[in-house]
Amino acid sequence: MNITGFGIAILQWLPLFVFLSFARFNEMSDDLWRQAFYVSSICALVVTAFLIYKKIILDRLRFGINLFLISGAFAFLTDSESVLRFFEANKGVVFFSGIIAVGLLTTLFSPLGFIGISVRDKQQLKKMSFVLLGATIGALIWSVFMNDYDTLVAVVVPFIALRFLRKALIDKLENAH
Repeated sequence: MNITGFGIAILQWLPLFVFLSFARFNEMSDDLWRQAFYVSSICALVVTAFLIYKKIILDRLRFGINLFLISGAFAFLTDSESVLRFFEANKGVVFFSGIIAVGLLTTLFSPLGFIGISVRDKQQLKKMSFVLLGATIGALIWSVFMNDYDTLVAVVVPFIALRFLRKALIDKLENAH
């Protein structure tokens, strides 16, 4: 990965980093959660707009996280108590739902699939995109069963597993001849 590629990768992590920074460096009250979602969703919108403007392929998993952040900000904006309670009680479901939405749409309608790369074998790409989509659905189900544990077990570990799976699928697609 060259320095430009590294910079783009870091840029795509920025909205999540901003969100997590609020949690790490503050005692999270309802008001700070609101601020965390607002600031990180604005960051997500700016980063996404910039990448689209520059015609840079969005990392689908990170774009799904951006949807989570934006939906959280929207829930706070509408001040919907029932939606906010659902978010609080089902963090993993909401988190992975954004990724599943991106995965479904890109698998069905994008020439780059959910994997997000250009390859000659479009059938294999679609197949691998469905594999990643199935794994993401599995991560959502895992998060439901692990919801009573901490966020690390319910969300972070399955997300890291999805990152490793995506990388393995990319390697398989790029090495296929």
